[in-house]
Amino acid sequence: MVGTSAHAGTHAPGVALRPLSRTQFDTSRLVSLCQLQTPACDASATKAYVRNKVDDGFVYLIDTSKPMLIRVKRQAKNEAGRSWNFAEHVPTFQTLEYIYQPDQDPWLSKPEIYPALYQLDANRWAIALTQSKRFMYSGGGGLNEAADFLELLTNGDRPGPSEFKPVYLGVPFSSSNFTRACFNKKDHADLIHHRRLSCHDEKSTYLKIGFADTPPLHGPWRFTWHSFYQSSVSTKENVKRRMPLDIKVDEDLKTIDRRLATYFVNSQR
Repeated sequence: MVGTSAHAGTHAPGVALRPLSRTQFDTSRLVSLCQLQTPACDASATKAYVRNKVDDGFVYLIDTSKPMLIRVKRQAKNEAGRSWNFAEHVPTFQTLEYIYQPDQDPWLSKPEIYPALYQLDANRWAIALTQSKRFMYSGGGGLNEAADFLELLTNGDRPGPSEFKPVYLGVPFSSSNFTRACFNKKDHADLIHHRRLSCHDEKSTYLKIGFADTPPLHGPWRFTWHSFYQSSVSTKENVKRRMPLDIKVDEDLKTIDRRLATYFVNSQR
């Protein structure tokens, strides 16, 4: 997905979080820490993570039931730490194809905290609250995923519940779909005799985030949408595209919709 792209490459702001096993982070300690939170987290729905590669001395707990993020000192025993509860945040779901803000939709997933931290500048961090929507059609289907990037505000050194604020809303995060490509006996015979690769065309896309190439290093993010089309017939028909997505803070949805529509016209192979 983003290099921590939003899953990071050169000068990428994303820092992936690595899950800890139950032996690395004791279950009884997890239960105890959940009871110290306001509101309490659900220990059965909470996993412990640490930063990948670079240890900052903290453990990050993600409660998928709310969703909620808790940061505690790795060696602390009975400290509540700092928490951010996103249960009341209403995600902005949109894709490159359309803008979509339903009240209820059985195909729309619950919001989830993507296990990574995203650097806004030297001392400011955000998380990605993602939401996905499955879709089906005759001969195919797929999944679209969008993210709200929310800054984690702090109350000095005071532990306990903390606030957050939106930075980027409704950013297309990832997508995948397949389309039926075999329709008759000849198509299936070609598959059996290796004259074609499969009976479905597939397309996958993902977001990458980088810092803008202007000082300071921790400047505005630059979004790039990477798309890969995989042909069912031949690898010669595969197509890769790279599309810039200059998402702007506080830009209204109609403006985003008009601007994103140009990417299909101007994208480069």
